[in-house]
Amino acid sequence: MNDKVLNQLMKLTATEKKRLKYQEFYDDVPKNAYAEMGPDSIINNFFFEQKKIYISRHNRFSPYPTHSHTFLEINYMLRGSCDEIVNSTSIHLNQGDILLIDIGCPHSINYLGSGDLLINILFQDTDINIDLLRGMKSSKSVLYKFMLDRKTSQKTPEPFLLLS
Repeated sequence: MNDKVLNQLMKLTATEKKRLKYQEFYDDVPKNAYAEMGPDSIINNFFFEQKKIYISRHNRFSPYPTHSHTFLEINYMLRGSCDEIVNSTSIHLNQGDILLIDIGCPHSINYLGSGDLLINILFQDTDINIDLLRGMKSSKSVLYKFMLDRKTSQKTPEPFLLLS
């Protein structure tokens, strides 16, 4: 990875500075972004107001509490490692691992240290379309099966997929 990009990703955010100073969790999502269905489910509009994909670096220095989403999430461990609890299952991510988390799947992220970089890639559910699935089907990918099972209501054994 380009050193300039990596250095930019390593810079502390305002939320991280608060977490380091006060040694406690500070939410990086404003209160008005939470859905009416409960405090643990974040609405699409906050992330997707004018875009179909939202990419961000996960804030470090405190655990992120259990929550779920109304969108598909991919966690990519760019650097370092982290532990997550996904649908009551402990998952350890190492550098290069990819974790797909289905809509509505409860998950939490443990403490990330200064050298850990977790990238969040969020997809609006409407972005998963037949053309995308056809392209994946031709390669017989495990991602295709995971997404097809979601769309046809055939639940996979777990509402997440770890690629390591």
